Amino acid sequence: MSEAAIPQRAVFSAVFGRYEDILEQPVAATSEVPFFLFTDDPTLTSDTWTIVPVALALPGDISRSSRKVKMLGDPRFADVSERLWIDNSVLLRADPTDILDTLLADCDLAFPNHSYRTSVLSEMEEVLDLGMDDPARVYEQLHVYLRVAPEVLTVQPSWNGLFARRDTPLTRAAMMTWWEQVLRYSRRDQLSLPFAVRGLAVNRFDLDNFSSDIHEWPKAPRPLGRTPSTSLRAALRPPTAELGQAHAQIDRLTKQVSYLTAERDALTAAEAERLTSQAAEVADHEAALQGEIVRLQEEVDQLRRTLGALLGSTSWRATAPARAVSQAVTARLRGAKRRPLT
Repeated sequence: MSEAAIPQRAVFSAVFGRYEDILEQPVAATSEVPFFLFTDDPTLTSDTWTIVPVALALPGDISRSSRKVKMLGDPRFADVSERLWIDNSVLLRADPTDILDTLLADCDLAFPNHSYRTSVLSEMEEVLDLGMDDPARVYEQLHVYLRVAPEVLTVQPSWNGLFARRDTPLTRAAMMTWWEQVLRYSRRDQLSLPFAVRGLAVNRFDLDNFSSDIHEWPKAPRPLGRTPSTSLRAALRPPTAELGQAHAQIDRLTKQVSYLTAERDALTAAEAERLTSQAAEVADHEAALQGEIVRLQEEVDQLRRTLGALLGSTSWRATAPARAVSQAVTARLRGAKRRPLT
């Protein structure tokens, strides 16, 4: 590409290893910003992208080769001052001119926040749970960050399917650090971006990762039926994924145990409250019965006094009705004493 043809702004993307077909960008037809797509397949053609053939930086490692052009670009475009990167599964809905004007208005780097991750540490856990990368690399990366820059682990990660940058010495240095981290540790670039840009002014903006006024994702291109990888990493992926699923199941069971424990405690508290209330009712009933006993005892005493007076002045036959009444009251009193409390 001649120096005169180099634009001030450009949109970049990449497709390597015949992983998928090109996602066309209809907005390119009306935009003054050119669209360039890097690929190791020179036979690819497009109606909206300018195809830029490039050799794999790391033969056998398509993922990292793609990330190199994502982070460092290509020497042929070194003089492009403002760049918008989109993954091949991202469909633009807005003119890149407007996007770059907005995102780079106040700083030289702009990354959307991840819609459903709260920290880099939680993203690391997800990568391990789903077996998305070599656990040894991820754990080593975690160990290093804990030692030299623990604050980056609490940062909300970015969604790197779309980002903008202005070419400056500082942004070039940050992109080189980012590439080195991906080369050395996990290829999941959202894990290392906060480390690479720490200390820089970055426009971290909220964007629904799936759909917004400026994009839609994922718009999955047609797979091209690439040959399955025979690398050692690919061979180790199934047991890694199985281990991740086991960790996820343990986490689910732990949460279930916590829920059931809380439910048990709540039931125990409710039962204690019920028994306390029942005991109060029993005590009230007992007090009422005790009052009834006192009243009946007073009635019996009165009747006995009346009976004594009658016995002192009349015959036994004459006091027979009074004796019958006394016996009835006494029987009633005994029955009240024997009645069980409920």
